[in-house]
Amino acid sequence: MVIFALKKNPSRFLFISFSCIIICGFVRFVSLWYSLKTTTGPSYLFSKTTDKKFVEKLKTDTLPNSTYSKISFIDRKHAFTVGEVLTVKITLFNSMGIRIRRGGDMLRIILKETKLAANVNGNITDNGDGTYIGTVLLPWRGEPQLVVYLSLPRQVHEIVVNAANRYGIMRHIMGIFKKYKNISETTPCGPLPVIQGFKNLYNLTEMAYNMPWYCVKPKSDELTDKHWKYSVTAANFTLPLNVTRVLLAHQHKPLLKRIVLKVDGEKTMETSRSPCHKLAPEKTWEVGTSGFYYNNTWVNINCRHQYKQTPNQYAECLQGRHLLLIGDSNIRSYIEFFTKFLRLKVTIGNPMENAPGVVLGHNRARSISVTWRSHGVPYFAAFPYSNRLLIPTSLILDRLNVRSDSRTIVVIHLWTHFLTIPIHVVEERIRDVRKAIERLLARAPYVTVVIKGPQSHLENQIFLQVDFKRVSFERIWRNEFQYLKNRVIYLNYWDITTGSESKQLHPGPKILDDMVSIFINHVCNV
Repeated sequence: MVIFALKKNPSRFLFISFSCIIICGFVRFVSLWYSLKTTTGPSYLFSKTTDKKFVEKLKTDTLPNSTYSKISFIDRKHAFTVGEVLTVKITLFNSMGIRIRRGGDMLRIILKETKLAANVNGNITDNGDGTYIGTVLLPWRGEPQLVVYLSLPRQVHEIVVNAANRYGIMRHIMGIFKKYKNISETTPCGPLPVIQGFKNLYNLTEMAYNMPWYCVKPKSDELTDKHWKYSVTAANFTLPLNVTRVLLAHQHKPLLKRIVLKVDGEKTMETSRSPCHKLAPEKTWEVGTSGFYYNNTWVNINCRHQYKQTPNQYAECLQGRHLLLIGDSNIRSYIEFFTKFLRLKVTIGNPMENAPGVVLGHNRARSISVTWRSHGVPYFAAFPYSNRLLIPTSLILDRLNVRSDSRTIVVIHLWTHFLTIPIHVVEERIRDVRKAIERLLARAPYVTVVIKGPQSHLENQIFLQVDFKRVSFERIWRNEFQYLKNRVIYLNYWDITTGSESKQLHPGPKILDDMVSIFINHVCNV
């Protein structure tokens, strides 16, 4: 009778069927999660040193203080002119009002005018004596406000760097060793053969596709290195909680002095009229302000956008080409964008799911295909994932099956997940990528390779010291690619995210749209 009634009401039948699918899938996921957490012995937590020695190293009253620090003009004017560069001097004082006489702190300087929906990022030069020179372009006419951030004190950065070297990683990824249903253990892992508090480690480098990776040996003799099946992010950091709270309290503090300028002249400054796709790749690696927002529109300074932000224009750009995106969720967001914007049919994975793996979408009518692949270890995810998914970027490039005349576009973004590990490990990973790109371009010289550079945010997480790390990452990218700059495009996304005071790890929809537009206009010939 029930079946007969449902057949007479097909919409109700479909609703109940769909609900059953969702419930069954959820039960299956919970079952898997519970089985992974079930252990024959206690799951490991990493050993912690006493809090006292860290707190003693960080004397908070000697840190630069945004309330007492000062901003002064190098060349004070009643009115500035559009296109000029404003120069100011920032002098740092600590919370006792004593001037700081050493360098090494990280600052930001931006200009913004809310009523014009305008902003621009500037540059900071460290004089090494507690004073800093800030320069910022004046691209529009109006009354913009100057904002200076004390992003990170040197002492905070030093503690985090020392901790990363000491622990091997700022937040452990937990390796899940599993044999049968009732034998499993969870142990901390990292890229160095050093895990504080433990001596017996498994070298899992071969299983991590030859990327250095180590996990603490499980206590059970039945669990060997071959039983390393899954990974999941640890709930806490390697530094003690009370120390991280102190460190987090000293990030991204705006100097309190409010400075409003008067800028006369043309409505906006003159920018390059040359299309972005004609900009030589080596020019994209040059240091300097890349652009600014005006009337909520991103304006490139060194080239002009020709592609409008419409599905038809973007489809023309990508028609007949394959787009391969490699990295974390901040590059996976591109395939999420294209799935909606170009109506891609996703056949593998889910672009909305925050998990490593593969996502593939295509628009057969326009011969467009887009793939996202997660990079190799380390990769942080809140839920357990199979270790087989974390294929290194260099190996993905080596396995890329392309003809010699292929016009595939490859975009690589190595950033957030790599902020947790020692910088020399980052350098090794980027060097591997550079060598793989050389091999790729040797067999397929018409492939377009793009490096998506660091991006900024104001989110306070102790291992995400983006201002210091950005300097190190950009130095490594430039050093490693010094002989490839004429063949590889570098996209500077620091200015667009910093000037906008982007708060979250993942930029909002407007910034994401404009980041995609910058990419499209650099890789596509109208």
